[in-house]
Amino acid sequence: MGVLNRESQEIHAKIAYVGPEGSGKTTNLEFIQRKLKKSQVGELQTDGNGSAGTEALSVRLGKIRDFSTYFELQTIPSSPETLDRRREIVATADGIVFVADLRPEHHDATADALEELESILRERDLDFDDVMIVVQYNHRDEVDENALDGLCRRLGLDSETSFEACAKDGTGVLQSLTTLSKLVLAKIRHDASATAVEASAAKTVIRETEQAPVAVDADIEEAVQSIEDTTLDALTPLPPEKSLRVESAGPVEGTDAELVIPIRLLDDETGRSTELRIRVSIGES
Repeated sequence: MGVLNRESQEIHAKIAYVGPEGSGKTTNLEFIQRKLKKSQVGELQTDGNGSAGTEALSVRLGKIRDFSTYFELQTIPSSPETLDRRREIVATADGIVFVADLRPEHHDATADALEELESILRERDLDFDDVMIVVQYNHRDEVDENALDGLCRRLGLDSETSFEACAKDGTGVLQSLTTLSKLVLAKIRHDASATAVEASAAKTVIRETEQAPVAVDADIEEAVQSIEDTTLDALTPLPPEKSLRVESAGPVEGTDAELVIPIRLLDDETGRSTELRIRVSIGES
């Protein structure tokens, strides 16, 4: 579970990627590992093969008020014989990205994976209101709106934060991770504050004096509050190369002495366009 260690000035947390086989759990981690700066991620570690395997990726958020913050991202195995391993990963996770497969032929498997997740949580006397969870509807590029609406109704997760995604090109991947990271850090802050208050009360009882209770550790409080308030810049991918296209914006106009050429610049990344009029003077050589 999430740990805020004042002695080492580190915060550690774990996020589990849960979902049926082929939903895109591994693809999420591969995209994150590929897109973030090398100083922010470790190597993608694999344990086991195929549906029995898991992947783990360490993400470093950097230092905020001297607290180094680390997240371990881990996928769950999907094979029937690895149920105990899935239980272990979910039990030790601070947050969950549930990766739903929007392809109609995989809706049954997605529903089964969600039912199993709910069962694992019930074993720990928990439900979705007790855990940090983000739902990622993956393979969005392969289906229409009917598939999305149908799976949303079937899963009944309307109250959960969700993103439409295409993990293979990164759509929705970092949004899912950033949103869940903020939820997890906010929970760690809350727990750290509560623990500090309890410790203060305990010290007061042990001393059996009339001195005022020890205040909540301001350094810890400010550190985690600062992390929560950031936009998690460490989870911002490297800027893509600009891809501009040039096309005609109308007919060429002008006289024998000057031509006016209208052109349009299109930014494929943002969809924005800019129109320019280039004037070309024609003189005798």
